[in-house]
Amino acid sequence: MKAAWLLPNPVRRLRRLVETRAHLDRPARSDEAGHSKPPAASGPRDVARQTPRNFPSPIPKDPMMPRYHSRRWIVTLGLVAWIAAAFADPSQAQLLKPGQTAQAPEFRGVTQWINSDPLTMAKLRGKVVLVHFWTNGCYNCVNNYGHYKAWQDRYEGKKVVIVGIHSPETPGEREIERIKAQATKHGLIFPIAVDNDSSNWKAWNNRMWPTVYVVDKRGRVRYGWEGELSYKGAPGEEKVRKLVDELLLERP
Repeated sequence: MKAAWLLPNPVRRLRRLVETRAHLDRPARSDEAGHSKPPAASGPRDVARQTPRNFPSPIPKDPMMPRYHSRRWIVTLGLVAWIAAAFADPSQAQLLKPGQTAQAPEFRGVTQWINSDPLTMAKLRGKVVLVHFWTNGCYNCVNNYGHYKAWQDRYEGKKVVIVGIHSPETPGEREIERIKAQATKHGLIFPIAVDNDSSNWKAWNNRMWPTVYVVDKRGRVRYGWEGELSYKGAPGEEKVRKLVDELLLERP
């Protein structure tokens, strides 16, 4: 070590450069698990030298850059989300603005009918149909049961049919006996279409449990409500009930 100080200054520089190059050219070590480890770096210069040649040189750090890139990513993600929403298929409820209607999809791919023989929208023409999507493990759906039971009593003997389309969210909710038990427990006597393959869910472009649709006597969807009908004082049940009463007065 002492002998190195006796060398002329240019020679010492050359020797230091050779030692540094030899250090960087050593193969990477491996740990006990066989994972490759890069040689230990002695400072920023070593890190820069280990950058692959086909990569651009590191960009000088600017305190304003992270904030700028964050804003740019937020704007980009927001734009992507907006485009996706714009081109996504809207649910039947989304389509239902004042004065607009949509033809109700026909029942399809029903695994089994409960509380009824198989039904079709075509055979239900001339009647007001309340279609609601639900699943027996959904807490929000349970909160709508009271309204469904009230509709059963209110429209008994009238030209109103309630149809529950049971589209499961979890594997356990697909069990037919469990669906029957839940319907019996809560006094749900309306026809239930078990939609284990979600064929009807997709046909309606439905988005959530629960959702209620009102179909007029001509088979047109006239209104839709997504979520609990009376969540925090929401007027969903009242709107549905008043519309059904109005549609009963319409001619087929």
